Order: sequence, then structure tokens, then C-alpha cells
Amino acid sequence: MLNGVGSITKAFANNYYLRVFGITNLSSIIIPLFNKFPLYGAKLLDFNDFCSGISIINAKNHLTPEGLTTIKNLYYGRNSYRPRNSKSTRK
Repeated sequence: MLNGVGSITKAFANNYYLRVFGITNLSSIIIPLFNKFPLYGAKLLDFNDFCSGISIINAKNHLTPEGLTTIKNLYYGRNSYRPRNSKSTRK
């Protein structure tokens, strides 16, 4: 347990899972942490899309059909679905 924020569990070998409890912890602790210690490359692009999704949820726009479609589009634009020529930039 991470002071009520979440938990870390070992998956296999040197891989671990970080589970965060609640969107408030994501917005106030985890996102600022990764803004302070940034990711690079494709992971940064995924992180930026993740932050956009969290912003949509925090604004309650995920409850509208348009907001839900936007979140789905963010999801399908990540990782292996992302075009290879995408450029990573810090927000």
C-alpha cells in the first residue's frame, strides 16, 4: 500500500504493476509526478493522451456521447495503434 494512493505488486522478473486508487489520486499525485519526471518517445505520447482522458473525466464530459467517443479515440490512438511518424512533445 502506498499511503492510500495505491499499491505496487510484482508481475514477473523485474516488472511491477502500479495500481492507483481513485481518479483524484491520478490527478493530484501521479500525473504531477510524471510531469516532473517525464517520459520520452511513444510513452510520452500515450501519457499526454491519458492526461487528456483524465481531463475529460474530471470535467464530467465522459458522460456525454461526444466525450465518450473522444476517450475511445484516445484509447485507440495509443501504443501500437499510433502512427509511426508521430512526434513526442512535452505539454
